[in-house]
Amino acid sequence: MVKLKTVKENRKRECKGIWVDYEMGIKFKIARMGNPKFQAKIRQLTAPFLKEIREDTLKVGEMERIQREAVAETVLVGWKGLEDDDGENYKYSAKRCTDMLADEDLISIYEFVLAESGNQANYDLEVAEDSVKN
Repeated sequence: MVKLKTVKENRKRECKGIWVDYEMGIKFKIARMGNPKFQAKIRQLTAPFLKEIREDTLKVGEMERIQREAVAETVLVGWKGLEDDDGENYKYSAKRCTDMLADEDLISIYEFVLAESGNQANYDLEVAEDSVKN
Protein backbone atom coordinates (compact mmCIF):
# COMPACT_ATOMS: atom_id res chain seq x y z
CA MET A 1 0.00 0.00 0.00
CA VAL A 2 1.03 3.59 -0.60
CA LYS A 3 0.46 6.41 1.83
CA LEU A 4 -1.70 9.18 0.38
CA LYS A 5 0.94 11.83 1.12
CA THR A 6 3.36 10.14 -1.28
CA VAL A 7 1.20 10.92 -4.30
CA LYS A 8 0.64 14.55 -3.42
CA GLU A 9 2.10 17.07 -5.80
CA ASN A 10 4.55 19.77 -4.88
CA ARG A 11 2.74 22.99 -5.90
CA LYS A 12 5.93 25.03 -5.67
CA ARG A 13 7.67 22.76 -8.18
CA GLU A 14 4.63 22.84 -10.45
CA CYS A 15 4.67 26.63 -10.69
CA LYS A 16 8.35 27.56 -10.39
CA GLY A 17 9.68 24.63 -12.35
CA ILE A 18 12.39 22.05 -11.92
CA TRP A 19 15.70 21.65 -13.73
CA VAL A 20 15.66 18.80 -16.23
CA ASP A 21 18.68 17.54 -18.19
CA TYR A 22 18.16 17.63 -21.94
CA GLU A 23 21.29 16.67 -23.90
CA MET A 24 24.80 17.96 -24.59
CA GLY A 25 24.86 19.61 -21.15
CA ILE A 26 21.71 21.65 -21.76
CA LYS A 27 19.26 21.97 -18.86
CA PHE A 28 15.75 23.35 -19.01
CA LYS A 29 13.74 24.70 -16.09
CA ILE A 30 10.25 23.35 -16.69
CA ALA A 31 7.06 24.15 -14.80
CA ARG A 32 4.10 21.84 -14.97
CA MET A 33 1.76 22.15 -17.94
CA GLY A 34 -1.54 23.48 -16.68
CA ASN A 35 -0.08 25.45 -13.78
CA PRO A 36 -2.10 28.55 -12.77
CA LYS A 37 0.14 30.93 -14.75
CA PHE A 38 -0.24 28.76 -17.86
CA GLN A 39 -4.02 28.67 -17.49
CA ALA A 40 -4.18 32.46 -17.10
CA LYS A 41 -1.93 32.98 -20.13
CA ILE A 42 -4.06 30.64 -22.27
CA ARG A 43 -7.19 32.56 -21.24
CA GLN A 44 -5.50 35.84 -22.14
CA LEU A 45 -4.20 34.63 -25.50
CA THR A 46 -7.44 32.93 -26.54
CA ALA A 47 -9.74 35.81 -25.52
CA PRO A 48 -9.62 37.46 -28.97
CA PHE A 49 -10.57 34.13 -30.57
CA LEU A 50 -13.50 33.04 -28.39
CA LYS A 51 -16.00 33.20 -31.25
CA GLU A 52 -13.80 31.02 -33.47
CA ILE A 53 -13.15 28.59 -30.61
CA ARG A 54 -16.87 28.26 -29.84
CA GLU A 55 -17.65 27.73 -33.53
CA ASP A 56 -14.69 25.37 -33.92
CA THR A 57 -13.32 27.49 -36.76
CA LEU A 58 -10.01 28.54 -35.19
CA LYS A 59 -7.18 27.42 -37.45
CA VAL A 60 -5.01 24.65 -36.00
CA GLY A 61 -1.89 26.71 -36.66
CA GLU A 62 -3.25 29.64 -34.63
CA MET A 63 -4.05 27.42 -31.66
CA GLU A 64 -0.58 25.88 -31.89
CA ARG A 65 0.98 29.36 -31.92
CA ILE A 66 -1.05 30.31 -28.83
CA GLN A 67 -0.01 27.17 -26.99
CA ARG A 68 3.67 27.61 -27.85
CA GLU A 69 3.59 31.21 -26.65
CA ALA A 70 1.92 30.18 -23.38
CA VAL A 71 4.46 27.37 -22.90
CA ALA A 72 7.32 29.77 -23.60
CA GLU A 73 6.12 32.28 -21.03
CA THR A 74 4.86 29.98 -18.27
CA VAL A 75 6.23 26.44 -18.66
CA LEU A 76 9.77 26.66 -20.06
CA VAL A 77 10.97 29.21 -17.53
CA GLY A 78 14.74 28.97 -17.86
CA TRP A 79 17.70 27.23 -19.41
CA LYS A 80 21.40 26.63 -18.91
CA GLY A 81 24.08 25.59 -21.34
CA LEU A 82 22.83 27.29 -24.51
CA GLU A 83 25.09 29.52 -26.60
CA ASP A 84 24.35 31.75 -29.57
CA ASP A 85 26.14 31.33 -32.91
CA ASP A 86 29.05 33.47 -31.63
CA GLY A 87 29.62 31.20 -28.63
CA GLU A 88 28.14 33.69 -26.16
CA ASN A 89 25.82 32.66 -23.34
CA TYR A 90 22.28 32.63 -24.75
CA LYS A 91 20.41 34.10 -21.80
CA TYR A 92 16.82 33.13 -21.22
CA SER A 93 14.01 35.55 -22.02
CA ALA A 94 10.37 34.89 -22.82
CA LYS A 95 10.90 36.40 -26.30
CA ARG A 96 13.88 34.15 -27.05
CA CYS A 97 11.98 31.19 -25.68
CA THR A 98 8.94 31.96 -27.85
CA ASP A 99 11.17 32.24 -30.92
CA MET A 100 12.97 28.99 -30.09
CA LEU A 101 9.74 27.03 -29.56
CA ALA A 102 8.30 28.42 -32.80
CA ASP A 103 11.29 27.17 -34.79
CA GLU A 104 10.25 23.93 -36.53
CA ASP A 105 13.92 22.90 -36.72
CA LEU A 106 13.89 22.79 -32.90
CA ILE A 107 10.66 20.79 -32.58
CA SER A 108 12.44 18.16 -30.48
CA ILE A 109 12.99 20.76 -27.74
CA TYR A 110 9.32 21.72 -27.76
CA GLU A 111 8.27 18.07 -27.62
CA PHE A 112 10.73 17.42 -24.77
CA VAL A 113 9.33 20.36 -22.78
CA LEU A 114 5.76 19.13 -23.32
CA ALA A 115 6.67 15.60 -22.23
CA GLU A 116 8.56 16.68 -19.11
CA SER A 117 5.93 19.26 -18.14
CA GLY A 118 3.34 16.48 -18.15
CA ASN A 119 5.47 13.98 -16.21
CA GLN A 120 3.80 13.90 -12.81
CA ALA A 121 6.83 12.31 -11.15
CA ASN A 122 8.74 15.56 -11.72
CA TYR A 123 6.33 17.42 -9.46
CA ASP A 124 5.54 14.87 -6.74
CA LEU A 125 6.51 15.49 -3.13
CA GLU A 126 9.69 13.72 -2.09
CA VAL A 127 8.89 10.07 -1.52
CA ALA A 128 9.81 8.86 1.95
CA GLU A 129 11.82 5.63 2.01
CA ASP A 130 9.24 3.92 4.19
CA SER A 131 6.19 5.01 2.20
CA VAL A 132 5.83 1.85 0.13
CA LYS A 133 5.15 -1.40 1.97
CA ASN A 134 4.31 -4.87 0.72
